[in-house]
Amino acid sequence: MYGKTATDMALNSKLMTIPREAIQNTDDAGLEGETPELVFRFETLEGDALEKFLTAIDWEELRKHMEAVAETDDSIGIEEALQQVRDGGLNVLVVEDKHAEGLDGAEDSKKTNYSSLVKDFGITTKEGDQAGSEGVGSSIFYGFSGFKTVLFNTVPANLADGETPPRLVGRVDLPDHELRGKPYSGDGWLGVDSTEYDRPVSAWGEAAEAVGEDLNISRPDEPGTSIAIVGFREPTRSTRSPDEVVNRLYEATAQHYWPALVDGSIEVSVQGPSDPEPRPVEPKTVPKIAPYIEAYERGASADDSLDEEGTVVTSEIPFQVPPLKGGTTHPESQLRLVVRRPDEDDPNAFRNKVALFRGARHVVKYRKYGHVARTAGQDFVGLLLVGGANQDLGEELSDENQAAERFFRDAEPEEHDNWTDGTSKLENRYEGDGLDLIRDLLRNRVQDELHDVLATAKTDDEDRLRNAGKEFPFFPNSRSGSGGPGGGGGGGGSSPFEEVSSESHFDGRSHHYDGKLVTADASPGKWTATVEIEEVDGANRKLDLVDVADVDAPLATRDEVVDGVAELEFPAGTRTAEFEVDSVEVGDGGDLLGGGQTRLKIGYDFDEDDEEDDS
Repeated sequence: MYGKTATDMALNSKLMTIPREAIQNTDDAGLEGETPELVFRFETLEGDALEKFLTAIDWEELRKHMEAVAETDDSIGIEEALQQVRDGGLNVLVVEDKHAEGLDGAEDSKKTNYSSLVKDFGITTKEGDQAGSEGVGSSIFYGFSGFKTVLFNTVPANLADGETPPRLVGRVDLPDHELRGKPYSGDGWLGVDSTEYDRPVSAWGEAAEAVGEDLNISRPDEPGTSIAIVGFREPTRSTRSPDEVVNRLYEATAQHYWPALVDGSIEVSVQGPSDPEPRPVEPKTVPKIAPYIEAYERGASADDSLDEEGTVVTSEIPFQVPPLKGGTTHPESQLRLVVRRPDEDDPNAFRNKVALFRGARHVVKYRKYGHVARTAGQDFVGLLLVGGANQDLGEELSDENQAAERFFRDAEPEEHDNWTDGTSKLENRYEGDGLDLIRDLLRNRVQDELHDVLATAKTDDEDRLRNAGKEFPFFPNSRSGSGGPGGGGGGGGSSPFEEVSSESHFDGRSHHYDGKLVTADASPGKWTATVEIEEVDGANRKLDLVDVADVDAPLATRDEVVDGVAELEFPAGTRTAEFEVDSVEVGDGGDLLGGGQTRLKIGYDFDEDDEEDDS
């Protein structure tokens, strides 16, 4: 094998990227006057259904290429998928939408739905205020296919002369490889032979309908597209059962698309092997998301203060979108911050975050502000509504909301999962440093506004102490000193910390820690810290490590997870460092040796010789 697949660099391979991209594509392609619908359907083909599928896909020929790739280098996991077929099964995830545009466009077309989703990976046809900003198309789907193979069956809303739906085509994105001594490109097509093109092309009409049935992606009459991810697997984690995958898709859809679902801009369902029919995603049934929906629905009739449980307060944050290069200026926009005080029935998990979203009504990120909650002595859930999110669905946007909508859309990367990494559109379209404006907004201005809003709450101090001291950080020996367990006090021994504290909770899936380190030196040099989560027994003795999945430290110049360990770097002069870490999912804790008890292990390194370089 030589070379890489065309989709190797497309996004990451976390399961939630599928609903993020698929739902956004369907929402963008919804027909005017119709509510688009989308279903995620997981199937394991066996027996006659599997035989029909393999015959329709010309498996005997395709298998030879798969085996040639697997024999040379199986870094993309084809051998595991081949073994499943040998064992008599095949996992297929079907993503099917209705009341959407479908895949129109000629075989050699450019900037059409067909070209962007099937023919040309990574080229977008989206314009204006549609949510997708980079147009990664179907690239993510190949990352979840054990065979790097994706099938498309579509009923286009706009048909050219002579076209009779449905339209059926498939793509294969293997690495370049050799078979029987002959080199082959890994870029393959599944379709009907053509004298006009040097590759197979789409099948149409009755032929496509018959093959689509054998491939288990037959289309309803409504315009839209059915996409089959062949040999579905999750490349970044151990195998989940089909029902577990479907349940996770349900939760991820609710978590990231509840604004669109609540406002009725799209309908999404899931169906697993245990479901006789598709289950509509109802985001209020996901406990950790329900408080955010309550804040959203109450935002228009907010309270004056957070003096009682369940109250909601809104405030506005002015934001000036920078001029476009060329001189076009924009009116000042008002971003809306909505804050809700939890009530006693709300889960502890997923608090002290602000859901960021714009008019596309998908949550780009739940940004953590646990350090603000600790300072104010009050938990909360929050929303930051940007651009079109401040107006009713379908309403023509005001000039100021239009400007903010486009600016923050341009700040989104391919994954639609943050505004703070920087994009070429943000850099090339706007004067000045738009990324700095966004970072200042989220790190400072939202934080300050949260402080002001939370100050209106009457807080019971006992609520803030519910977890304090239950799980103490542990400091191993380090070149700069060592310390023993501590929680709320100093690091102990020769630790360079004057104060060490942590709070924690377990939400039934993952461990969550809020930590605080205060250095003994009032003006330290640059320093680093590592944070690990250790599983312990009843005597607080280490049994194993639990990988860190996510970390956030607002004052750090670097906060990232490397091989399951949180790594933090702080600039000179940083005395107080607050951080949040989340573990990977560990279920109900029953699989852990110690029954689910954990503690933090913190390492540190201080640059005692730090001096500024004046050269």
